[in-house]
Amino acid sequence: MKKLIALVAAALIGVSAFAQDWYIGGKIGFSAGSAAGFAFAPDFGYCLSDNLNVGIVLGYGNENAAFTGLNGYVPGEMSWEVCPYLRYIPFAWDKVSFFVDSCLDLYGGRDNLGDSYTGFALCFNPGITLELTDRISVDFTLGLLNYDFSESELQFNAGGLSSIGFFYAF
Repeated sequence: MKKLIALVAAALIGVSAFAQDWYIGGKIGFSAGSAAGFAFAPDFGYCLSDNLNVGIVLGYGNENAAFTGLNGYVPGEMSWEVCPYLRYIPFAWDKVSFFVDSCLDLYGGRDNLGDSYTGFALCFNPGITLELTDRISVDFTLGLLNYDFSESELQFNAGGLSSIGFFYAF
């Protein structure tokens, strides 16, 4: 298994060295005080065309009961997610573009009582990308609409900013 992972990593590094359309980035979050914890979610992707990208987010969080994890489903001591996505960019103007990510969010972890949980959801995340330079950009995700199959629940969050991510294209 280790050899297979090493082979896949080497192939991706080799391909990305010659490609101009790959990007890497992600999000990191911290919480202090009685709700101490952190979350880390690297994001890797490829631009298929001017208005279509594919990618994957790999997330990990470690928090206590008062800190919401990466996926916001169950606060706990540890959470993870694997989230492949397809990004459609319907409108771009100069250095600003609008996008919608459709993704399959596979998540899990362990809650404060030591019980494990897993699940998956289909998500739609609208957002805005601001290009700071030709290679560096920042993404602002504006909300979340998802259907959690594990909970059989439709969730809509039209509230403020959900996340901020920084990206580098190479």
